[in-house]
Amino acid sequence: MRMEPYDSDELPGNATIDLYPAEFYRTGAPHSAWRRLRAEAPVWQQLAPDGTPFWSVTRYDDVLGVLRDAEHFTSEHSTMLSVLQGDPEAGKAINLIDGRGHRSLRTSGMRHLSASRVRDREPIVRPLMTGLVDAVAGRGEVDLVRELTVLPMLAAADIIGLPREHWDDLSRWTMAGVAPEDPTLARGSGPETLMLAHLELLTCFSELLAKRRAQPADDLVSALGAAELEGRPLTDEEVMINVYAFTMGAAITTPQIIHHLVLVMAEQPLLWERVTASGDADLLLDEALRWATPTNHLLRLVTQDVVLGGQPVRKGDLVAAWVGSANRDESVFEDPFRFDPWRAHNPHLAFGFGPHFCIGAHAARVGLRLVIEELMKRVVRFELTGPVQHLASNFVNGVVRLPVVVHAR
Repeated sequence: MRMEPYDSDELPGNATIDLYPAEFYRTGAPHSAWRRLRAEAPVWQQLAPDGTPFWSVTRYDDVLGVLRDAEHFTSEHSTMLSVLQGDPEAGKAINLIDGRGHRSLRTSGMRHLSASRVRDREPIVRPLMTGLVDAVAGRGEVDLVRELTVLPMLAAADIIGLPREHWDDLSRWTMAGVAPEDPTLARGSGPETLMLAHLELLTCFSELLAKRRAQPADDLVSALGAAELEGRPLTDEEVMINVYAFTMGAAITTPQIIHHLVLVMAEQPLLWERVTASGDADLLLDEALRWATPTNHLLRLVTQDVVLGGQPVRKGDLVAAWVGSANRDESVFEDPFRFDPWRAHNPHLAFGFGPHFCIGAHAARVGLRLVIEELMKRVVRFELTGPVQHLASNFVNGVVRLPVVVHAR
């Protein structure tokens, strides 16, 4: 029987849950809400503040089913709850287009983001990550969030084609673009911050594209400038939108893995001793990806009536697939609230699944593994020295302040 939306959004037992507000993710505990929904209402409908109903799926199998099935659950509307009425870039950006158009853009991107291309860059990236770790180890108290802002740029900026002089601005404005309500990022109201972020980013990408049109290089910007969509060349607007999408995918997620890893290791110093003794950075990385899950949810639009987790949903309904919840599903992960690098079964969805599996996953994994390897070599322990501040965003599981002392070996 279909659950109708209602204003109180109450589950049995009169416990109110509202998964929409950005502030909840800065001050609340979404895992307790997700855990209750998995147990009592795994396919559950509530209202957004503007009255728009949306479904939430919180169990692993249901999230997996939504992400793998682009035929019934399309990205060509929006991928974020903050844009429930439809993203203006739908049908243009790689993350907002399905079918043949998506495959075409993905093919253009994979020439620069393939596993082999990324592996070839390891000798270039490793010394950059060594320098990044050396800059914080043994220095006294640092805000690790500030220090790691440049991390995704070290890992992927030259692949995309982003000039060094723009790295700081790009990192800041991409985060502001997905979390405009966060007080550490706001420049005026949420809508004003969002408008300013888009203006700053698109101005930068416009200038960069003009340079690449005049003098192409071996980077993603140039590849997109020569790419086709539905048999025609991409417009300048479409190129810039896709450069934005690739940059955002790298900048807003990669540092969060290290933030959350350092946080849990500061709380469990004996575990850090054990994992550094093992020297296995890959095992640590996979558990860090599951644990952090930097993207909380992915939104989809239902294209035809379908049954989801035993619940009928109708054409035109909106579904938020809560990846952060899926990666703590007790039916899939044994003792999911324990950080266990030696977890025998870890099919996490941190990079998504299906047609929209993160195209930058190879680059992210290499960059993160190299950082973790350098931390394991150079750091004996992490010491929290003040309160941790979390990002106000229902989309990104972020940290905006992480004061620590990184004790060098």
